[in-house]
Amino acid sequence: MAAQVAVLTLAWNVLTLLMVLPLLELATNTQQDFSGFTALQGDRRLLLIMLALTWTLAAVGEKFTFRGYLQTRMRELLPGRLGLITAVVLSSVLFGLVHTEQGIVGVIVTTADGVFFSALQYHFRTVWAAVVSHGVSNTAGMVVFFLFGAVHAPS
Repeated sequence: MAAQVAVLTLAWNVLTLLMVLPLLELATNTQQDFSGFTALQGDRRLLLIMLALTWTLAAVGEKFTFRGYLQTRMRELLPGRLGLITAVVLSSVLFGLVHTEQGIVGVIVTTADGVFFSALQYHFRTVWAAVVSHGVSNTAGMVVFFLFGAVHAPS
């Protein structure tokens, strides 16, 4: 499962970079704000710290909060297929709003990521698929940022 999730996640990241981000940047006339990560470029020690934090606080913590707890409670209140869709969308929007420091583009992208993480969770029937996906996605982003700095959608 982990290898499949990693491949799907990397494909999702490429799709987001090449298609979703350019459309969002065009529509909003702004870019995703990565200024909170500028210190990461070239700093190996900070990269290791951030990777540890992203796998514990972000991947595990956020997934068990938004997918494991919040989505499950919403599903209990909202049964059926419409309840599932509503729970996925609402928990993903809340997940996106936690990332307001990345600007409106970051909020929208993170919301879309939340839907993607949820789809993996339901497909593989375990919240761990969402955890692995979030961890792989953040790891890829941080390694790219460490090596190259902020990477924006091609114009």
